Amino acid sequence: MRAAHLSPNRPEYYDRNPELVGENWEDTNIAPHAPAQRFTYTVPTGRKLLLSYAYGRIFRGVAPTTPAIAKLYIGVYQPGMGTKDVFWVEYYGSNVGDMVINDATLNLVIPSGWSIYGYSMDGSTDGKCAYRLHFAGVTFDA
Repeated sequence: MRAAHLSPNRPEYYDRNPELVGENWEDTNIAPHAPAQRFTYTVPTGRKLLLSYAYGRIFRGVAPTTPAIAKLYIGVYQPGMGTKDVFWVEYYGSNVGDMVINDATLNLVIPSGWSIYGYSMDGSTDGKCAYRLHFAGVTFDA
């Protein structure tokens, strides 16, 4: 038995000129800092993005004098509506060698003109962290 396609005249998204996309940011020995934008990706006109995967890692390389939250996050910006965080990794601690990792399957469809932003921040006093933040997805004809 074959299942009927819901829209026989429109192929599935993965058959509408798919293109793999993603952004990756990685750096080591970063001192504490206010929220800093690390990458941006805007969905092109006439396309949609299936945001499918996100990964973040924070590694404490140098102990802080006063620990506070270190954070990586990915947000989706909708024009006129602001940014909504869809993925994050948080670490609070001072032990050298501590590492926290988060990854997620997201499956969010993002329309053209919307943007994906990657940010990092560390509210500690002194100390350093290494970071990696990544997202992957597929764009296709809208």
